[in-house]
Amino acid sequence: MEKESDVQLIQRILSGDEAAFGILVDKHQRGVHALAWRKIGDFHDAEEITQDTFLQVYKKLPTLKDPYKFAGWLYVIANRLCIDWIRKKNLAIQSLEDTPVEDIEKASYTHHVLEQSEIASSEHRREIVKKLLAKLPESERTVMTLHYLGEMTVKEISKFLGVSVSAIHNRLYRARKRLQAQEERLVQEVLSSVQISTSVKQNIMRRAADIELTPSPAPKPLLPWVAFGTAVVLVALLLGVSNQHLLRFQRPYSFEAASEPTIEIIDTDIVLDIVSKPAVRNQAGRATLTRKTSGTSTQVSHTGSTPNTFKDSRRQLSVMEKVQTRSLPSITAPWAGWFVNKHHLSYAEMTASHDMFWSPEFGLRFQRTDGEVSLVGDWREARRQQEALLNLNPNMILLLEVDMRGTDPESPFLKALYSSDDFPWVRDASGKIILGAPAEQYRNLLIDFTHPNAQDIIVDQVIAIAESGLWDGILFNHWDEKGVVLKGYRSYEAEQNAREFILQRIRNAIKDDFLIIVGGSGKLRFGAPYINGIILYSDHQDFSNDQQLMELESNLLWAEKNIREPKTNYLQAKGIGSELPLSPTNQQAMRCFTTLFLTHSDGYFLYTMGVDWKEPHRHDDLYRNFTQKHTYPDYWKQHANSHDSFPLEHCDTHYWYDFWDTDLGQPVDGKGQFYRGRKGLFIREFTNGWVIYNRSGKAQKIQLPASATSVASGISGTSHT
Repeated sequence: MEKESDVQLIQRILSGDEAAFGILVDKHQRGVHALAWRKIGDFHDAEEITQDTFLQVYKKLPTLKDPYKFAGWLYVIANRLCIDWIRKKNLAIQSLEDTPVEDIEKASYTHHVLEQSEIASSEHRREIVKKLLAKLPESERTVMTLHYLGEMTVKEISKFLGVSVSAIHNRLYRARKRLQAQEERLVQEVLSSVQISTSVKQNIMRRAADIELTPSPAPKPLLPWVAFGTAVVLVALLLGVSNQHLLRFQRPYSFEAASEPTIEIIDTDIVLDIVSKPAVRNQAGRATLTRKTSGTSTQVSHTGSTPNTFKDSRRQLSVMEKVQTRSLPSITAPWAGWFVNKHHLSYAEMTASHDMFWSPEFGLRFQRTDGEVSLVGDWREARRQQEALLNLNPNMILLLEVDMRGTDPESPFLKALYSSDDFPWVRDASGKIILGAPAEQYRNLLIDFTHPNAQDIIVDQVIAIAESGLWDGILFNHWDEKGVVLKGYRSYEAEQNAREFILQRIRNAIKDDFLIIVGGSGKLRFGAPYINGIILYSDHQDFSNDQQLMELESNLLWAEKNIREPKTNYLQAKGIGSELPLSPTNQQAMRCFTTLFLTHSDGYFLYTMGVDWKEPHRHDDLYRNFTQKHTYPDYWKQHANSHDSFPLEHCDTHYWYDFWDTDLGQPVDGKGQFYRGRKGLFIREFTNGWVIYNRSGKAQKIQLPASATSVASGISGTSHT
């Protein structure tokens, strides 16, 4: 078996057998070269990346923990080098969706044969092939390139990309179907004829001979610290249980408060990296929305259209890399990006302040014709809207909701998907269609997703979304396994089996890092191997309840451990809508949930000020003055519509807390760690500081490894309370 032969070669290499390394290079160099060409578009530069890849492989081979996963490890190294190459060259790689259809058609094989068959050179034929491949979605393009240029079998591609064999078969089939027969023959002929220069392996072996293989040393602690500029350090000391301390911890941002024991944002002359980082909220590319926080206000600096190499490099990252290299905290927004303060920002700027957003439809809609589900509408405008958001925040993850619950059967949305003959509604024993519950709030009909037609349509919707290139993933919002949608009309096992079957089909048809996020209230029994994130809702406004906090901690740690990469878990905590967003209770709760999430997760967070249906909310008076109505008419209209339409909870508008503008960088420590073994007191180190979450029921003294000054209190030192 190939895995065993890789393992045997690795064992021989680590034993000093240089010939074994040459065999390993021969075995995998075409696949690496094919991937590099696919990423950067130049055969000769791809050869250089191939050399660098195998040299890194040779250097790092002693650190490979599981030789059976060598193929996937090799892919990660090659892909990372491609990204570095793109950054250095500052290329603007054109995506499939950015390539005008007219250009692709002009590059078709038929056109080539008719007008240029006699003068076609080898290089020109390669350019034709590149444009033909541009007709394919990214996932199919990569598989075709690895198959024909890399001469890899379906099984080898599966191991290399970490995708199932059936998914690779499906992608090859769909790619061939999209290309005309003569076009596919040209792709196969040109790519298969490419020969890697013999000097590639010679250079690899010559340079590898100068490298001494030594076991990787144990990782050193990040201390002592290097003094090199100013970083922002976040220390959040929050009390969650004891009422005797509650008043003391209700004073942050109060003008009457003498001190600020709950939150301390600290400036310190230490950073973990030698390169000093700019003072922006999100290190990973908020170029257009650079925030300078002063007091409780936020000013937005609008930059011009000058090139931003760092921002461009973020745009070129895969979803996996974007998720894993972003700076925390990451705030999300569901359905609407509005927040009720910061009225000087446009809606697009508000939306782009978030690192995850759903469900922007960009003006497109689903249509089902002859059994095929597709997205239709103004694609140019949809692309423009997506580009506008990503230009403001290249870290942004965009999701589109796929409804597994149901809606009005007379709605244009469902009429475009389900014919009158195959409406898969949930029905009771008498055949009566079941309404959603509670009926006064959900007046839609429920889709029976155990029905084969519903399953086909749901899966086809996801495939259409994935192939569009507009979104990074999908959201199944009504997924809660404990409160099953079909309860009472299907057995629990039948419903869960249907869900799992849908997820399996989707995973077999989409690329590996396309995100699937589901709404849930805790640990999943069925979907974990297929999904990337769980939406955990905390509607408990009594954040002093220790049991509720511990349940959230447990659910977050479970999700971080058990779901697939890239992990994108999300916690949405709900504020007290009848109070002002800056009330002491809401501020304390927001900080409690934010720091809980940061110490127990690497995901996304939101503390929303949405109100329950028909619940009075006094904070409306804050926005009813004449100036705001006329200065911000679009916002006021949206806010008023939220009241007039039910059961929207302010359309999920929320308050943007300056607390979230802190740039923590990336996690250094693991999740859920107690501070010096103290129960209920958690600390987590980030590249730019620390987060401390306290539910111990009493004030705690924290000793930091370096002197720091609190922005809020002005107190300097290594000890903070």
